[in-house]
Amino acid sequence: DEATRSGSTSLFGEPPLIDHSGAVWSTPDSYTLLPDAKRFEMWEADEAARHGLEAAAVVCRATGPARNFAHATRLAARLRSGLAAIPGCVIRDAPPSFDEEVARSLGAARCAIVTFEAESTLGVRSADLHSALEARGISVSVSPSTHHFEPAARARPSVVRISPSYINAESEIDTALAAIAEELARLAEKGA
Repeated sequence: DEATRSGSTSLFGEPPLIDHSGAVWSTPDSYTLLPDAKRFEMWEADEAARHGLEAAAVVCRATGPARNFAHATRLAARLRSGLAAIPGCVIRDAPPSFDEEVARSLGAARCAIVTFEAESTLGVRSADLHSALEARGISVSVSPSTHHFEPAARARPSVVRISPSYINAESEIDTALAAIAEELARLAEKGA
């Protein structure tokens, strides 16, 4: 806690983890973070993650970033369309007034990060849906409403985040949509 350490975090913030390369012991029960970005460096390295990143870069270069983006956003559009057809599902990654054609004409594009919730309509908490989908092997995460730049939007419920990638197939989107529909119906009936 703040009382047991010293050092300013105003410029860079607090690192999630520290070790001997990002801080020094000030007293037996407190430490001082380094004053620069080195506070975020770790002595240990995750070699498996580095090799995974290398393999992902090789695949990305082979298939092409533009092709990967087009595929992922096509899958996200399929996902949004399917979510919109599920009773009680509210898509939250863009305001209802968002116009994709206008955005494209300005050189912008919607990404493949899709967020939705059903708490405001069905009373199903995003955390409960996350657990149910995770149990079925579907990888999603939950983002709290505090991850929003608009203060008014912070009053909304947290959202489920699902991000199709260039490695996914349409059949996986359809499987996820079926599972979301089933779990939302089950959780709503259960009163989750």
